[in-house]
Amino acid sequence: NRYKNIFQVPGFGTEASVYLLMQSPDGKSIEFSGDYTGDQWNRFSPIPVTLTYTDSYNKLILGDFTKTAGETYMASLPIFGAGYTLSLLKNNVNQPLLELSGFFGENRKPYLIGERHPYIYKNYIDEGEAQAQRLAYGGSIKWSPLRRFDATIGAIYADDEIHNPLLRDGGSRNSITSEPLQKSFTVFADGNWLFYPGNIELN
Repeated sequence: NRYKNIFQVPGFGTEASVYLLMQSPDGKSIEFSGDYTGDQWNRFSPIPVTLTYTDSYNKLILGDFTKTAGETYMASLPIFGAGYTLSLLKNNVNQPLLELSGFFGENRKPYLIGERHPYIYKNYIDEGEAQAQRLAYGGSIKWSPLRRFDATIGAIYADDEIHNPLLRDGGSRNSITSEPLQKSFTVFADGNWLFYPGNIELN
């Protein structure tokens, strides 16, 4: 017997990448990046697509991005949504003294019973394979009074929803999912201190 290659879609496929960067003399920038793939199974798959605006005080990002909360020990969150950072004042090395950051978006898209599996050819989502949409919200405050020291405190809230997801089609409340539906609220704190002459770091 031969097992079918469920990951190789037959026929022609398409791939494209786009990157655009515009900068002004005063430090403002707009950056766009996107990858697109298409085949007979997933005809249109634009992942990731990201648009970012940056200036001296503001950073706004739309689309796909990764939010790192607590850079040293908390896992990164893949997000499709929006994130914003406001930088205030300057410290003794002309870096932001205070950064206020917030984000919102979809951390995991839903898989509904009867839909195509996005990664397995000729496979449809069955009972027990459904996946809820996971939305994540978060914010943090980062204080950097010195070049060698910074401290961050923040919070993240996540919620799973399969019956009434945001801006997507919903499934049955009785759908059996591949893992339990969850709600979570996390508060985190992170500090980094680099000792002189710079070869000892305390996190």
